[in-house]
Amino acid sequence: MLIRQIQQSAWREFLRMLRDPNLVLVLFVAPLAYTALYGSIYWNKAEVDVPVDVVDRDHSTLSRRLWRDIDALQDVRVARCGGEETISRDRLERGIVHGILLIPEGYEEALKTGRRAVVHLTLSPGRLLVLSDIGIGISRTVATNGARVTGSVLARQGVPVFQNSDYAQPIGVTWTPMFNPWLTYGDMILPALLAVILIQLAFIGSAAATAAEWGNGGWVEVFQRQGQRTGAVVTGKAVMFIAVFLIFSALVGCTVVPLFDIHVGGSVALLFLLLLFAFAAAVLMGMFVGSYFRHRLTVFVVLGFSSYPLFMLSGYAWPGAQLAPWLRTVSRLLPTTPFLRGIGTLTQMGNGMPQLLPQLLNLGALILLFGATAWWRFRGIARKAISADPHV
Repeated sequence: MLIRQIQQSAWREFLRMLRDPNLVLVLFVAPLAYTALYGSIYWNKAEVDVPVDVVDRDHSTLSRRLWRDIDALQDVRVARCGGEETISRDRLERGIVHGILLIPEGYEEALKTGRRAVVHLTLSPGRLLVLSDIGIGISRTVATNGARVTGSVLARQGVPVFQNSDYAQPIGVTWTPMFNPWLTYGDMILPALLAVILIQLAFIGSAAATAAEWGNGGWVEVFQRQGQRTGAVVTGKAVMFIAVFLIFSALVGCTVVPLFDIHVGGSVALLFLLLLFAFAAAVLMGMFVGSYFRHRLTVFVVLGFSSYPLFMLSGYAWPGAQLAPWLRTVSRLLPTTPFLRGIGTLTQMGNGMPQLLPQLLNLGALILLFGATAWWRFRGIARKAISADPHV
């Protein structure tokens, strides 16, 4: 009997979705439209042939070798090489180029005599990827050229630098990124962006659908005329919303992910399990919160601005340890936080169940919490609806 009531509740919720144009937009159109729209911002996840100007004041063999090596980089293209810094700065301000490399006068002489030569690199902050991708590549090329000249000078002095390169570069640096192993901003942000869109639409959509029950005697129809149990109503609604968003997650995985060439590490089965837990927590939270709104439009207006604060509280944009202690406690009560951490664990680090388990436990606790609160809230509404009280 209970299973049949759950099926009836889920089917009724599905029919309500199809009959409501606003819910159709939120639940069926928005997931694909938003992910494609916002994902297009990061269509080019890596910088290629970024134009830079070179101001060569030395006009020497070593200075020409330096900027030619930089021009050979995949990320960089030397658009102009001259001695007039004012022209290059004007081009930088107008966006024609995105960086200026200034090689000072006396560059070759300083290197050959063992003195320090300072090369200045100016990058435009208007393009975030330029600051990392281009800056790192140019800096490495400059260091390599400096070590090459130093090695030649030491060799002429009788130091066996070619037999032991440590003489030229006594300090070596080895670094391994913990996150974003592909070292592109798009690969780091796109999985989280898609996750936030889906989880927020699940939260807002379930809240709006619940708020819409207040109109046209929805609660009375469910609890008085159909006589459904509170647990069946909560479960049926949740099952339908979870199913809809799991299907759309699969569609996003088959369309948007390959379209934008998003690298997804980890197990697909674990990703599905994480999505299941996250949607369940978000939907139950939305049903509980939405029951306190009397109009669907109010839900869209009020909760539509919650995406950015929830993203900031998740600890994805910066380490969660930097948040105030009370904010860290609040963030654990939001499905977005463990969901985004789990997404990072799978897509960026390619980890398995042991590393994902804490996030699943967090989401499981939230499912129990919001499931209980939604049942408690719906039970109170049911008592008023059975008595046909218009002021429930």
